[in-house]
Amino acid sequence: MQKDDMDFDSFLLRSFDLMKYEAYEKDDAVFHLGDAGDKFYIILKGSIDVFIPKTQDEITNDSYLESEHKRYHLNLRHIKQTNIEAMNSDSSSDRTPPVQQRNPSGKKLIPSHEEIADEHMKKGGKGAGIINTLAKLKVKNTHYTNHLNHMQLFYKFPEKKNLYIENGQVKFRKIRTMEAGDCFGEIALSSDMCRGASVIASSELHVLTLSKSAYKQIFKNVETSLKAKWNFFSELLKGTTKETITKFCYTFKERVFRYNQKIIEEGDIPRHVFVIHEGEVQVR
Repeated sequence: MQKDDMDFDSFLLRSFDLMKYEAYEKDDAVFHLGDAGDKFYIILKGSIDVFIPKTQDEITNDSYLESEHKRYHLNLRHIKQTNIEAMNSDSSSDRTPPVQQRNPSGKKLIPSHEEIADEHMKKGGKGAGIINTLAKLKVKNTHYTNHLNHMQLFYKFPEKKNLYIENGQVKFRKIRTMEAGDCFGEIALSSDMCRGASVIASSELHVLTLSKSAYKQIFKNVETSLKAKWNFFSELLKGTTKETITKFCYTFKERVFRYNQKIIEEGDIPRHVFVIHEGEVQVR
């Protein structure tokens, strides 16, 4: 039986014994920026999104995207009439009506105003300029859609509204997504720092957690073992440097044998060197 061993496998076994299972629904907050850190997490199933505060330049850019978003939709409402008028102003010889495709049921599919405008743009019609503008705005609109999705998400935390939203603008941005097998929150185990990001479940989430108190308990046992080894080897190896004693402390593993238990047998391949710390042995 091994006791207070320092090898990695033993550390993992101690950790797993003290870990707990937790589950979160989609869009639940695992923790918010500024919360006290008290757990380490391992994702078993599902995923999380990690959010950090935006810079002031990013918040200003969001205001610009909002105005472009409104402009985008104004153009969408206006584009159909504008392009129909432009097409009607062309000579009949230059116009080719959009192809009326059919679905499997045989019913004609009516092209959207965007498809009509796109067909007209290929022919250099008078509506081409507004379509080019629309195409550029579409990219910005995608970014703004993400902005709206995040705003909708953060409104679910009314007690944290001032943290996430200010004057109608989201103050946080997503920096990464983490999935099964990933771990996070480890800084909380070895420091008293508050959480430096917000972590939100982006799907149904299942995790294992290790609390700071459990982590300290593991290392308290390790610290006790190392202290006992240090005292023992310092006395045994008087005059030896601290560096050498430290190496002995980390190299030798403490083991406990029961009374009358066989330690090695004649003919065994030598694999270990034993130093008796307490008790006695019989050589037969």
